[in-house]
Amino acid sequence: MDIKVRLLGQPCIAAPPDADLPLGKPLAMLVYLIDQGPSTRDHLAELLWPGSDRSKGRASVRQALWLLRQRLGDDVFTMDEPVALNGDRVSTDLDDLIRELDSPKMDPRRLDPLLGEPLAGLTVSDAPAWRHWAEDFRSRTAYRIASRLGAQSEVRAVQGDPAAACDCLRLALRIQPERVETHLALISHLLDLRAFDEAEEQIDTVRRIGDPDAARLVVPWEDRLRALRMSQVPAGKPEIHLDFVGRSRETSALTAKLRSAAAGQGQVAVVTGPAGIGKTRLIEELALVAQIDGVRVVRAKAHDAERKIRFGVMADLIRELLQLPGSAGISAASDEVLRGFLPSLHSRGKGNGARADNGTGNGRETPAAVPLGDAFLDLVDAVSGETPVLVILDDLHWADEDTRSLVSRVGRRMGNTSALLMVTSRRSADPQLQRTLEGLATPTHAARFELGPLQRADTEELLGLLAEFG
Repeated sequence: MDIKVRLLGQPCIAAPPDADLPLGKPLAMLVYLIDQGPSTRDHLAELLWPGSDRSKGRASVRQALWLLRQRLGDDVFTMDEPVALNGDRVSTDLDDLIRELDSPKMDPRRLDPLLGEPLAGLTVSDAPAWRHWAEDFRSRTAYRIASRLGAQSEVRAVQGDPAAACDCLRLALRIQPERVETHLALISHLLDLRAFDEAEEQIDTVRRIGDPDAARLVVPWEDRLRALRMSQVPAGKPEIHLDFVGRSRETSALTAKLRSAAAGQGQVAVVTGPAGIGKTRLIEELALVAQIDGVRVVRAKAHDAERKIRFGVMADLIRELLQLPGSAGISAASDEVLRGFLPSLHSRGKGNGARADNGTGNGRETPAAVPLGDAFLDLVDAVSGETPVLVILDDLHWADEDTRSLVSRVGRRMGNTSALLMVTSRRSADPQLQRTLEGLATPTHAARFELGPLQRADTEELLGLLAEFG
């Protein structure tokens, strides 16, 4: 029969049920062998019976091994010198927990009863070397568990489930309550969820840790909390604010992409859905997060009336980007293309494209999509190299076909910038638009978010808020 040893909580033999082993040196030897592997009898004697001479110490080891065989079976060991456990028979609850933590289907709600303090209540008063090992084991085990919970929280955040990400981090803090980076990650997700009170509690907890570096690291989160709370009630308006209901997954996933971009891994986000579904509100929510995080926001919106203007909305974006620090860092070739594209730069480009007005009314030549796209990407790279930037192109479905082609080309090459390109569009039967949207969402640094109707629970929550505010 397989032997299951409990290491989390008070150690014991969990299976077989009749293999009772009291707290003491034989159990202490067993858990040591589970962690450290084969060990000589002399080493075990020095570890657990340091006050005995070699002969008495080895006799004590022999007696402990005899008891383990009596309770667990003769085949519990595969070697007598060095002493080695039978790995095919002996497993632990820690093994089960690590497998669960590494599973992509891990449910943090199932983990709560599995967690316990490693080796709780097991001590050997006259064996300081064993006690030192036990403290090290507790520390290593806590780190293994908390680190895996942290990794699972990141996966849940990318999947757009910030609530599950928070559950993972709360469990991690039960294991390692003084791990500052875990507190900061939880604060970040709580702010994304607008759970301000719990975020404030976490900030206070970090300050109570008493580490000067921790106190310094928490300051930006205090500033963000303050800014978000102020944004809840616009100045001069009644104190009525309807929370962003039903889009927490999308907001969390977009926030994760924004922060990846700010860290130097450029991103693309494509948000699609019918008119009035919440695309603009999602933009506003992400723009607020960007501003609080110190990310610059550049935004342009395509309009139905400008569909025949070649690269019209791109001209708006380029003008905005040229106003930002870092724009002077573009190459001479890009500068020439942009000067040929925008008359406000007081220079005509040589151009090799078609005649168009671009909203300027001068009917000049405009560059082709490839050189203009390369120049635009160079501009984004230069600007985001100074400060990360969120570039928003709203209502791509109203843009001209050349703009769509240019945006698709740029999107495929955003990965090396510190920018997030966010594009919104309605659903459309237009095959060219469909190809553009699919192409934008194809690279590994891109993702598409299809907004559908609110779920029933979200609708009821929204109606409840409306009723509350009369």
